[in-house]
Amino acid sequence: MTPLDPETRRRAELAIDWARRQGHDAIEELNRVGLILTPIRERDLRIGGMEFLHKEIVSWRPAEFLRMKYLPSHQASPADMYSCMVEFMERHIASARRMS
Repeated sequence: MTPLDPETRRRAELAIDWARRQGHDAIEELNRVGLILTPIRERDLRIGGMEFLHKEIVSWRPAEFLRMKYLPSHQASPADMYSCMVEFMERHIASARRMS
């Protein structure tokens, strides 16, 4: 198991401390501040990721995808477009991993 990052630990400790001082349930407070991955929150994160990728894809024209790998004079096939789309998604995944 990976250790908890300092910022998340700090937020959790503050939430738990606040809940105890106010006489509230600590678990509910952690959930309220977004520190518990509930099924609904997990679904929303998945949908958010797909919506982000959709916005990225629709902002590009087909020719822009193909130019990632091919010269403008290349006679592209559906397989070429598929390859470019896969590479586009792989780049976004790699970028997201670097950000975390």
